[in-house]
Amino acid sequence: MQGDGKIVVIPSSPIDASADDDFVVLRYNADGPLDTGFSGDGKQTTDFNGLGDTATGVALQADGKIVVAGFTQDDGITPVLARYDSEGLLDSSFSGDGRLTTDVVGFRAVAVQADGRIVIAGSDEGSTGEDFAVTRHNVDGSLDSSFSGTAG
Repeated sequence: MQGDGKIVVIPSSPIDASADDDFVVLRYNADGPLDTGFSGDGKQTTDFNGLGDTATGVALQADGKIVVAGFTQDDGITPVLARYDSEGLLDSSFSGDGRLTTDVVGFRAVAVQADGRIVIAGSDEGSTGEDFAVTRHNVDGSLDSSFSGTAG
Protein backbone atom coordinates (compact mmCIF):
# COMPACT_ATOMS: atom_id res chain seq x y z
CA MET A 1 0.00 0.00 0.00
CA GLN A 2 1.32 3.40 -0.94
CA GLY A 3 1.39 6.32 1.48
CA ASP A 4 -1.72 7.82 -0.15
CA GLY A 5 -3.71 4.60 0.44
CA LYS A 6 -3.51 3.35 -3.14
CA ILE A 7 -2.85 -0.36 -3.48
CA VAL A 8 -0.30 -1.87 -5.90
CA VAL A 9 -0.86 -5.49 -6.92
CA ILE A 10 0.92 -7.98 -9.16
CA PRO A 11 -1.50 -10.75 -10.18
CA SER A 12 -0.20 -14.32 -10.27
CA SER A 13 -1.65 -14.94 -13.74
CA PRO A 14 -2.61 -12.78 -16.75
CA ILE A 15 -5.83 -10.82 -16.24
CA ASP A 16 -6.79 -10.65 -19.91
CA ALA A 17 -5.57 -11.74 -23.34
CA SER A 18 -3.69 -8.48 -23.92
CA ALA A 19 -1.55 -9.14 -20.84
CA ASP A 20 -0.73 -12.72 -21.77
CA ASP A 21 2.72 -13.71 -20.56
CA ASP A 22 3.83 -10.21 -19.53
CA PHE A 23 4.47 -8.57 -16.18
CA VAL A 24 1.22 -7.02 -14.98
CA VAL A 25 1.05 -4.28 -12.35
CA LEU A 26 -2.30 -2.98 -11.12
CA ARG A 27 -3.01 0.01 -8.90
CA TYR A 28 -6.29 0.50 -7.09
CA ASN A 29 -7.64 3.61 -5.41
CA ALA A 30 -8.13 3.36 -1.65
CA ASP A 31 -11.90 3.02 -2.17
CA GLY A 32 -11.58 0.02 -4.53
CA PRO A 33 -11.69 0.87 -8.28
CA LEU A 34 -8.65 0.74 -10.55
CA ASP A 35 -6.70 4.02 -10.47
CA THR A 36 -6.97 5.44 -14.01
CA GLY A 37 -4.15 7.85 -13.19
CA PHE A 38 -1.84 4.83 -13.30
CA SER A 39 -0.92 4.06 -16.91
CA GLY A 40 -4.25 5.48 -18.12
CA ASP A 41 -6.40 2.52 -17.05
CA GLY A 42 -4.99 1.28 -13.73
CA LYS A 43 -2.84 -1.47 -15.21
CA GLN A 44 0.56 -1.67 -16.80
CA THR A 45 1.96 -4.62 -18.74
CA THR A 46 5.66 -5.06 -19.52
CA ASP A 47 7.26 -7.48 -21.94
CA PHE A 48 10.92 -8.45 -21.62
CA ASN A 49 11.58 -10.65 -24.64
CA GLY A 50 8.33 -11.75 -26.29
CA LEU A 51 8.20 -14.93 -24.21
CA GLY A 52 6.70 -15.72 -20.80
CA ASP A 53 7.33 -13.13 -18.08
CA THR A 54 6.22 -13.66 -14.47
CA ALA A 55 6.21 -11.07 -11.68
CA THR A 56 6.92 -12.58 -8.25
CA GLY A 57 7.50 -9.62 -5.93
CA VAL A 58 6.78 -5.92 -5.62
CA ALA A 59 8.22 -3.16 -3.43
CA LEU A 60 7.47 0.53 -3.13
CA GLN A 61 10.09 3.24 -2.93
CA ALA A 62 9.65 6.31 -0.72
CA ASP A 63 9.47 8.51 -3.86
CA GLY A 64 6.44 6.60 -5.19
CA LYS A 65 8.33 4.45 -7.68
CA ILE A 66 7.39 0.77 -7.92
CA VAL A 67 9.96 -2.03 -8.22
CA VAL A 68 8.81 -5.42 -9.52
CA ALA A 69 10.97 -8.56 -9.52
CA GLY A 70 10.37 -11.77 -11.40
CA PHE A 71 11.68 -13.82 -14.27
CA THR A 72 11.43 -14.30 -18.00
CA GLN A 73 11.68 -17.53 -19.93
CA ASP A 74 14.20 -17.53 -22.75
CA ASP A 75 16.79 -20.31 -23.07
CA GLY A 76 16.02 -21.02 -19.41
CA ILE A 77 14.75 -18.83 -16.62
CA THR A 78 16.30 -15.38 -16.36
CA PRO A 79 15.61 -13.04 -13.44
CA VAL A 80 14.40 -9.55 -14.26
CA LEU A 81 13.51 -6.30 -12.51
CA ALA A 82 11.32 -3.45 -13.69
CA ARG A 83 10.83 -0.05 -12.11
CA TYR A 84 7.86 2.18 -12.79
CA ASP A 85 7.32 5.82 -11.94
CA SER A 86 4.32 6.92 -9.89
CA GLU A 87 2.23 7.20 -13.08
CA GLY A 88 2.87 3.59 -14.10
CA LEU A 89 5.43 4.21 -16.82
CA LEU A 90 8.78 2.42 -17.04
CA ASP A 91 11.41 4.55 -15.31
CA SER A 92 14.25 5.21 -17.77
CA SER A 93 16.58 6.31 -14.95
CA PHE A 94 16.64 2.63 -13.94
CA SER A 95 18.97 0.61 -16.19
CA GLY A 96 18.32 2.92 -19.16
CA ASP A 97 14.81 1.70 -20.02
CA GLY A 98 13.24 0.68 -16.70
CA ARG A 99 13.99 -3.01 -17.23
CA LEU A 100 16.94 -5.04 -15.96
CA THR A 101 18.05 -8.61 -16.62
CA THR A 102 20.50 -10.26 -14.20
CA ASP A 103 22.22 -13.61 -13.75
CA VAL A 104 20.74 -14.82 -10.45
CA VAL A 105 18.44 -17.74 -11.26
CA GLY A 106 15.20 -16.91 -9.49
CA PHE A 107 13.94 -13.69 -7.92
CA ARG A 108 11.26 -14.35 -5.35
CA ALA A 109 11.17 -11.30 -3.10
CA VAL A 110 12.13 -7.65 -3.37
CA ALA A 111 12.57 -4.89 -0.79
CA VAL A 112 13.71 -1.29 -0.94
CA GLN A 113 16.06 0.02 1.74
CA ALA A 114 15.63 3.50 3.24
CA ASP A 115 18.53 4.73 1.07
CA GLY A 116 16.73 3.54 -2.10
CA ARG A 117 18.93 0.53 -2.81
CA ILE A 118 17.01 -2.56 -3.90
CA VAL A 119 17.50 -5.95 -2.24
CA ILE A 120 16.47 -9.10 -4.08
CA ALA A 121 16.23 -12.59 -2.60
CA GLY A 122 15.93 -15.77 -4.61
CA SER A 123 17.97 -18.73 -5.73
CA ASP A 124 21.12 -19.24 -7.73
CA GLU A 125 22.39 -22.38 -9.42
CA GLY A 126 25.65 -23.17 -7.61
CA SER A 127 28.09 -26.06 -7.95
CA THR A 128 26.17 -28.02 -5.29
CA GLY A 129 22.73 -27.32 -6.72
CA GLU A 130 20.34 -24.48 -6.09
CA ASP A 131 21.46 -22.08 -3.36
CA PHE A 132 19.79 -19.15 -1.59
CA ALA A 133 21.00 -15.86 -3.09
CA VAL A 134 20.66 -12.18 -2.24
CA THR A 135 21.69 -9.28 -4.44
CA ARG A 136 21.59 -5.56 -3.84
CA HIS A 137 21.21 -3.00 -6.59
CA ASN A 138 21.92 0.71 -6.53
CA VAL A 139 19.13 3.18 -7.24
CA ASP A 140 20.03 3.17 -10.96
CA GLY A 141 19.77 -0.65 -11.19
CA SER A 142 23.48 -1.43 -11.20
CA LEU A 143 24.74 -4.12 -8.83
CA ASP A 144 26.04 -2.70 -5.54
CA SER A 145 29.67 -3.85 -5.37
CA SER A 146 29.87 -2.87 -1.68
CA PHE A 147 27.31 -5.57 -0.81
CA SER A 148 29.22 -8.58 0.58
CA GLY A 149 32.33 -7.35 -1.17
CA THR A 150 31.24 -8.48 -4.64
CA ALA A 151 29.09 -7.20 -7.46
CA GLY A 152 26.35 -9.72 -6.76
